[in-house]
Amino acid sequence: MRHIPPTMTIIALTALTLMQAPAAGLQDASTASVRAQEDRALLRRVREQQLLERILPSIMSPARLNEVAITLELDGKSLETWSSMVEQYQVEWERLGSAEARRARALKISAYDWDDQQERFIPRPVTDLVMLEEITSRLRDLVRLIEDELFENLPLLVSEDHVDTVHGIVHHRALERDLRPSTIAGSQTDITNLIDDLPVQEENLEAIKAWAKTYRTEFRDAIELHARLVDRDRRTYAEELVELGPLPEHDVVREYIALVAIDRSERRSEILEMGITLQRLNQEHIKRARSLLPPEISLKLLLAWQKSMGGVYLGEQGQLVELIERIIMEPGLDDRSKEAVLSIPDEIVARNELLDALILEQETRTSLLSEKPGSAQRDALLLGMHSEELESNVKRRQTLINGIQTLLGILSNDVPEMTFRLMALETELEARNGSDLELAERSRARALSIDDRLAWEAVEAKIKDALEARAGTKEPAPVNDEGEAEDR
Repeated sequence: MRHIPPTMTIIALTALTLMQAPAAGLQDASTASVRAQEDRALLRRVREQQLLERILPSIMSPARLNEVAITLELDGKSLETWSSMVEQYQVEWERLGSAEARRARALKISAYDWDDQQERFIPRPVTDLVMLEEITSRLRDLVRLIEDELFENLPLLVSEDHVDTVHGIVHHRALERDLRPSTIAGSQTDITNLIDDLPVQEENLEAIKAWAKTYRTEFRDAIELHARLVDRDRRTYAEELVELGPLPEHDVVREYIALVAIDRSERRSEILEMGITLQRLNQEHIKRARSLLPPEISLKLLLAWQKSMGGVYLGEQGQLVELIERIIMEPGLDDRSKEAVLSIPDEIVARNELLDALILEQETRTSLLSEKPGSAQRDALLLGMHSEELESNVKRRQTLINGIQTLLGILSNDVPEMTFRLMALETELEARNGSDLELAERSRARALSIDDRLAWEAVEAKIKDALEARAGTKEPAPVNDEGEAEDR
C-alpha cells in the first residue's frame, strides 16, 4: 500500500469538509423552511378553530353533561331525571340547531379567506357573510334558551351541600358562552375564580358565599350585555362590508365611507363603555370581598386582582404587595410591625382611589378617540391625552414610593434583605417616573407643534382663497413669512 504523506491527508480532509459544508447548509435551510411551513400551518389551524368557535356556538358535549352528574353526585332517581332533561336538551338542539350549524359551517368557506400576509381569516364582502352572522346570532339565542331550561330545575335534584356547586356550574357555563374579547383590563375577570385559589377560612365561608351569589348575578348580566353589543357590531359590520363592496374607495362616494366609519366607531365606543362598566363592577366587588377576609388573605386577593389587570403601574404595585407578603413572613418582625406593614397596601389603594378614577376616565377618552377616523387634529388630542395619563401615573407611582419609605421606617435594620429589595424597587420607580415625565413633556410638545402646523395651514388656506377671489381683477400680491401681503 502506498504511503500518503500527512500533509496530503490534511488537504484531502479539508477539501472533503468544504464540499460537505454547503450541503449541510442547504440541509439546515431546508429543515428551517419545513419548520416554518409547519408553524404557519399550525397557526392557520388555531385561527380556524377560533373562528369556528365564534361562528358555531354549540351545546355541551355528552361527556361534559356526564361530568356534571358525577360532580353533583346525583343519586339513582335524580340521575334518571337528569338523563331525561339532558335527552330533551339534545333533542331540542337537533331539532332547531343542528341544521343551522351545518349551514354555518358551509358558509364559513365562502364568507372568509385566509390571508397569508396577515396570517388570519379575512371576511369577504359577500352576502354569505351576512347570512352567516345571522345564523350565528340565532344559534347563540337558541343555546342560551335551551340551557336555561336545562338548568332551571337542576338545584332540585341535588342535596343541600351541592346547591352552591350547581350555581357555580351554571355561572361558569354562562361565562363560557358570553365572554367576548375586551381591551379593558379586568373587565373579563371572574373574581370568584380568584377567591377559589385562596385559603379561605371556615369562619369566612358563609359571608363569601352570600357575596358570591350577588356578584355572580350582576357580573353575568353585565357580561351578557357586553356580548350582545359585540355581536351586534359584528352583524352590522358584515352588512356594511357587503354594502361597500371590494375596494370601496373606487366605487362608493367618500361621504358614505366616512359615515360607515363613524357609525362603527360609535358602536365600538358603546362596547368600550360597557367594558368600563364591567371593570368598575369588578373593582367595587373586589373591595366588598376583601372586606370579608382577614388581612393576610385580603392582601392575596388584592395581588391576584392586580395581576389579572396587568399594566405597568399595577405590575409595579403588585411587586410591592409581593414584597409585603414576604416581609410579614419574616421571623424577626414583631406583631405590631406586621400590622403596620399590612396596612400599607390599603393605604396606597385609598390614596390613589381618585387618581385611579381619573386615569380610568383618561384611558376611556383615549380609547374612544382612537376609534375615530385618523386626522392631524385627532393625533394632537391623543398626544395631549397621553401626556396627561403619564403625569397621572407619575403621581400614582409616587404613592408607591411614599409607601416604600414608610416601610423602610418600620423595618429599620430588622430584615436587611427586604430592606435592600425595597430600596431597589424605589430606585426603579423613581427612574420610571423620570422617563415618564420626559415622555409626557415630549408628547405635549409634539401636540403643540401639530396644533401650530394646523393653524398655519388654516392661515395659508385663507390667503389662497383671498388670492383666488382677487385673481380676476388684479395680480395677487406676494406673501411674506408672516402670511401677510407685501406692499408693492
